[in-house]
Amino acid sequence: MGRLIRFVSSHEVGHTLGLPHNMGSSIAYNVEDLRNPEFTKKYGTAPSIMDYARFNYIAQPGDGDVALMPNIGPYDKYSIAWGDTNLS
Repeated sequence: MGRLIRFVSSHEVGHTLGLPHNMGSSIAYNVEDLRNPEFTKKYGTAPSIMDYARFNYIAQPGDGDVALMPNIGPYDKYSIAWGDTNLS
């Protein structure tokens, strides 16, 4: 339950910081990457936690320790850094 609360909290803090929903990020990663434990550990399951891509439904039981939920992603980090640099 703790992991799910962190996910929802991060998503809502993103809204507080001005990030809208990013529905396009759920198609950014291909099937092979979503089944790759090293890739999902490094990049998560979507490039933005602001998407509604809640769980990694692509993962299969034999894929090993793949991530099943998104993290704060590269899009989120870039957006916040850009806003901090260009809007301050």
